[in-house]
Amino acid sequence: MTVSLAVDLGGTKTLVALVEGRDVLDSRAVPTDRSAGPEAWLSAIAEVAEAWQGRYRGIGITVTGLVSGGLWRPLNPETLALPDIGFPLEERAEALLGRSVTLCNDAQAAAWGEYVFGAGKGRDMVFLTISTGIGAGIVFQGRLLTGRLGLAGHAGQLVDMASEADAPIEDCSSGRWIARHAGTTDARAAFEKADTRSTEAIALSARRVARLCRNVQFLLAPEVILIGGGVGLAAGYLPLLQGALSDLDDIRRPHLERAILGGDAGIIGIAALASASVEH
Repeated sequence: MTVSLAVDLGGTKTLVALVEGRDVLDSRAVPTDRSAGPEAWLSAIAEVAEAWQGRYRGIGITVTGLVSGGLWRPLNPETLALPDIGFPLEERAEALLGRSVTLCNDAQAAAWGEYVFGAGKGRDMVFLTISTGIGAGIVFQGRLLTGRLGLAGHAGQLVDMASEADAPIEDCSSGRWIARHAGTTDARAAFEKADTRSTEAIALSARRVARLCRNVQFLLAPEVILIGGGVGLAAGYLPLLQGALSDLDDIRRPHLERAILGGDAGIIGIAALASASVEH
């Protein structure tokens, strides 16, 4: 099986790893300096990769936002600020790393990881990540669906039909929203604090995400919706989702399960995509 250099470039940290199949052979996390910009983020990745020269064949990079035609474009500048016209991620990464690079959105890559090696193996599935923001990846009939401009699966950008403000769903239910309404530094602190304000924010988030899952059920009717992300995998969150859906009949109620690859889902998924590119 091909060893790949796998990168998950996130808003808080960048995870760089050597991955073979489901196994993470080595890894290093470096802080993502949000103010530094994409050239600096790539330079930090190249610095880590330099120590592993000769140990990998494929290279895969997964990022938040839109990835299409080698161009990386922002959807939510609060996560990572990028030029409005986009950044030529494929061209710049290949120039720095010296070989072809496979690119993918982070939730889409995590969905592929869960499909190939995780809880969604062999099933028509949606991977729903609830973290700082909200995203999704869709795998049907063995294919990862990316759609035009790589837009497929950006569930957090769906608009609340009852809102006149056209606010995306993630603005009223994500980890960022939980922290703001709980008065904590981040969502993890809200789960740890567990006071009345934090508990109410988490419960309201879960009710809103449960409605999103209902919409996914009617739109795609997947065999399973896998719940992942820092909030989605936090203790007690999945039972809140399931409880909010418990009164529905079998047709309307989506089947939810916990994703099992945890924080490695993205690098495992992008490594699998990079390996497939090299082998073909």
